[in-house]
Amino acid sequence: MPTPLEELRTQILIAPHTDMEPHVRRQAFLLLDCRHDLAEVAHKMVLNDLGFIADLVQNSELRKAAPEDLEIWRQQKRFFRFLIVQPFVLAQDYSPDFN
Repeated sequence: MPTPLEELRTQILIAPHTDMEPHVRRQAFLLLDCRHDLAEVAHKMVLNDLGFIADLVQNSELRKAAPEDLEIWRQQKRFFRFLIVQPFVLAQDYSPDFN
């Protein structure tokens, strides 16, 4: 039986910026610095590890996307790797060239 972390790893999806717009507008789209493991941070969120999450925010390694980001994403035709951690979408920039 897979561990919760292993299960999260199987749930990572990739989508274009257009799919993320509704989540940005409802202020539920979180951008994670690419130096962090997406599934591990999602797992910390599931465990409600507020200290860990607060450190990421304080170090500007996790932030809510702003409506202003949408125009930049449109111009750059961005894609994201993401996991749903209710009520949030936790995401990282995705580039097939680098991931």
